[in-house]
Amino acid sequence: MPRQSKPLDLNLLPSQYRHRQVAVLNVVGFLLITGLLVGLIPVTLTWRQTSRQSEIQQAALDQSLTQLQAQPGLQDELQALNQQIDELQTRLQLLEAEAGFVQGWQTAHAPAIIAAVAAAPALEIILTEINQQEMALTLTGETESQAQVLEYARALQVTAEFTDVRIEMLSSISPPGSPPVVQFIIQTTE
Repeated sequence: MPRQSKPLDLNLLPSQYRHRQVAVLNVVGFLLITGLLVGLIPVTLTWRQTSRQSEIQQAALDQSLTQLQAQPGLQDELQALNQQIDELQTRLQLLEAEAGFVQGWQTAHAPAIIAAVAAAPALEIILTEINQQEMALTLTGETESQAQVLEYARALQVTAEFTDVRIEMLSSISPPGSPPVVQFIIQTTE
């Protein structure tokens, strides 16, 4: 087997005069440190500019606060406005609670009331009052004749909204000089 030999070193200079070879890690480290230092310059400039602007804005804010404190009329007005805002917020909360209650009541009974009102215009019935207590609906109104009241009661019975329809009161009133008016009260059950 032939013997492998090292390449011949033809550099005749002594080792102290030879070029040094720089390790790759040293080059990478140098470039990394240089990059960080160069990147730090814009960050430092931005930080200085921002801190200067912050100081200017803080001085303007301090000056504005000093001017506001020097005017006592504005403090009283500010307190009055804050008190009005608190009162309005309290009222708003109360109204929202009441609106929720009313909406809950309306949605539960809307079909029966809609059916009662829908049957009235075709018969020239004028409903003057609608009262609802649980599942009972009381309709008070007036019209020109007793026959129209009976037709209205039949129209309510035909709808699927009511299980029982009763005429509670039926009376004719004849004011002098005007046509007679028939007043009625109809009690329905849903």
